[in-house]
Amino acid sequence: MRIILNSDVLHTQKLLADGLPKHISSFCAEVVGAGASLILPETVKHELERSQGEIHKLRVIELENAAKLLRNRGVAVGEFKVESAIPAQDLVSILRETSVPVDVERATLEDYREAERRASLHLPPLSGNEKSDEMRDLIIWVIALRIAKAERGAVLISRDSTHSGDAGSVEADECQLVRAKDLEEGVEFVGKRSPALQLARKVFETVMPAILEEGVPIPRELPWRRFSRLKFDVGEEGRANMTVHFDFAAEGGGRIEGQASIHQDSTGTISLHLCEFRDQDGQWGAGFIRRTVEGELPKYTRPYEDRMTDMKKLTEE
Repeated sequence: MRIILNSDVLHTQKLLADGLPKHISSFCAEVVGAGASLILPETVKHELERSQGEIHKLRVIELENAAKLLRNRGVAVGEFKVESAIPAQDLVSILRETSVPVDVERATLEDYREAERRASLHLPPLSGNEKSDEMRDLIIWVIALRIAKAERGAVLISRDSTHSGDAGSVEADECQLVRAKDLEEGVEFVGKRSPALQLARKVFETVMPAILEEGVPIPRELPWRRFSRLKFDVGEEGRANMTVHFDFAAEGGGRIEGQASIHQDSTGTISLHLCEFRDQDGQWGAGFIRRTVEGELPKYTRPYEDRMTDMKKLTEE
């Protein structure tokens, strides 16, 4: 699944060289877990670079003023290059450091012509009430439609009324373009479509009664997301063993997160190991739970023996 991002959902007052804001880094982790990828229209990349450039300039001025103040007070401050002390990094490189696939999509000549046509004729997704930036918004819209058509579905995450308004609903539905107004809503949809997250949810639900028995305040209705760092391996019987990091809204308020290792030991027996338990206040309980659970994990694929039997039947026919 491809996720197209507008600049308004990535805007930050922080210098990205200091690290991604938590909500963006968490979003990237969930995108990776869902097997999805990100697309930044080139105009979005330019906007973010301009914004980061302005923040970088302010930080340089702050550092220069601080050095000047110290020297005026008699404090020895050696010569240094301010720009080197505050490195400027682009968003694409920093996003890729989270392991999320990111592509920059340049508008084609056809995209520009289509955006110009819609702007001139006030066609959807324009509602007629736009005040500025309509060409820029239309270019992003046309790119999103083009990608959705080619991929048979995509997600556009944008708070802009041009992208999220009713005027573009029919066209978005025809192209299977899902529109979300924030990162949370966008990754929620991706989670429902992701085979990996669907399997993770089934595996987790198998051991949920045991986890609840231990008093862990996980929600009784699991979300379609909040799973990351997913690793699966298949046992001899084709059962889906899983290691995963989870981060849920806790029952009664707050959050609960941790690492789960769930493996099928033998027929009817599951090994459950939960560790690195944390809530909003720090370590939760003893920080870990280890126990055996009766049951069987869902099958990831048919066992090797079953596939060989099918192949033998085919060769004998």
